[in-house]
Amino acid sequence: MDDHYRAKAGRILTLYEKSQSAVLSEEECAFPAEAGIMKVLGGNHGGFMPLWQIVRLKDNEIAKQLIAIGERVKG
Repeated sequence: MDDHYRAKAGRILTLYEKSQSAVLSEEECAFPAEAGIMKVLGGNHGGFMPLWQIVRLKDNEIAKQLIAIGERVKG
């Protein structure tokens, strides 16, 4: 992981945490939407609804299994 990845992940996590207790502005939603981890319904100076598209894995074993599947598909 490089510093750019860490900075991007930190920004995403900060916005996600904020969204749990406050409404994000359209500008705040733009970054995660452009990254493909948020879908925004509505907008254009009307009401809008941000929808996070995040998958949380139960444990590292599941992550390892998914990585193994990905390696087989690539191979």
